[in-house]
Amino acid sequence: MRVVTKTVARRIAAVLAAGVAAAGIVVAVGGSAPSRQVSRPARPTKIGAFAGYLWAGDVIMVRASWKVPRILAGSPYGSAGTWIDAQEVDGHGPFIQIGTNEEKTDYGPGGFYTPTKYYTAFWSDTTLHDQPQLLFYVSPGDRISASLKQAAGHWLLNITDSTSGTAQSLSTHDETDELLDQADWLQEHVMSARDNYGYPRLSAVTFRHLAVDSAAPSPDTLQSASMSLHDTPDIQPTPLASDSFTVGVSSVAQ
Repeated sequence: MRVVTKTVARRIAAVLAAGVAAAGIVVAVGGSAPSRQVSRPARPTKIGAFAGYLWAGDVIMVRASWKVPRILAGSPYGSAGTWIDAQEVDGHGPFIQIGTNEEKTDYGPGGFYTPTKYYTAFWSDTTLHDQPQLLFYVSPGDRISASLKQAAGHWLLNITDSTSGTAQSLSTHDETDELLDQADWLQEHVMSARDNYGYPRLSAVTFRHLAVDSAAPSPDTLQSASMSLHDTPDIQPTPLASDSFTVGVSSVAQ
């Protein structure tokens, strides 16, 4: 496990939150926006539960878009996440994220033991103990745009499903007391402590329109991360091209 990422245990969480987060929610913590600095070149690495790219430098904005990956027929039970975030580079400080979760469970509505697939938009941060806060439901193939932006001592978060026309925006003072100096675009193996789920078999997901601090990151400033799964080849991102990359997880044997 690299020091630039949080431990897997910190990001373990149930996919569905207990309630829907309201637009415009504000949690008072205080703080100020960090100053800009030049990003540092990065080297390839493996961080176990995540596949994608990392960028090091003072972070005041992160953005990307993608299509919600589909849980394929015959997939085992499992939890996955597709998201962007800003965090402290040592992996032990503030962290804030927004994205989508994809889960196949063995329980359905009302608690019945029925195989069910859930697709949700969510956000979370350190103050919330990294527990995902449900924003709205999405469908596989929906076009998602997500962004984080710090301004005037708070974070502005936005996620839009342009396929369904659903959108949610919120503002929080969480995670503004300290400098956040790492941005991530990742697909995650969400190992639920509740169910000890594995990783579902998904269609490939392509992150597009990557931006950090209002500019597209150059390939030489990014650090790749590969996902290591038991008895399967590592899942790695494709090289960055035209501000896009793909995490091809659909061919993973389960």
